[in-house]
Amino acid sequence: MRSNREVIESVAEELSSKLGRPAEEIIEKGLSAYDFNADEVEVVFDDGSSANFKYSFYVENPAKDLIAVFTEHCGYHLFRSSGATVMTVPESWVEIDEEATYCCERFREAVYEGKIKHADDIPDETEWYLPETGHIYFCPFCGKLVKGEGFGTYEEDVQKGETQQRG
Repeated sequence: MRSNREVIESVAEELSSKLGRPAEEIIEKGLSAYDFNADEVEVVFDDGSSANFKYSFYVENPAKDLIAVFTEHCGYHLFRSSGATVMTVPESWVEIDEEATYCCERFREAVYEGKIKHADDIPDETEWYLPETGHIYFCPFCGKLVKGEGFGTYEEDVQKGETQQRG
């Protein structure tokens, strides 16, 4: 089994092209959380078996017969590209139940953990908000627009007389 650094070194030029950073910098500093998104990589082998990796991306080096898969939480992996097909499965809006959809699994988890809340009928210009900081326009994990319709602003609600003012 190769170390993460060895995997990076084996496809440093391909990583440089994908990430837009010099290969030497990637070898020296490694990857950061900002290099990953909510996509899933699936590698399907000729015998029908497969491997799936969440929060990952891949690069290929056909000259070396390599597929390198980089995951945010489960390390970096090398596969022979002959006898395998690799693809990115983008994380899309996934319906969890009849009422709620989420842009990615990490967003869903944050909602269930109470780190992100749905505005419901609370006056807010966005549909989702962070209790500590306020409304959000983009998913902090995958970057997709999550503004939604919102429910108006607090000021609009006060003008309608629907919000009780505390005095």
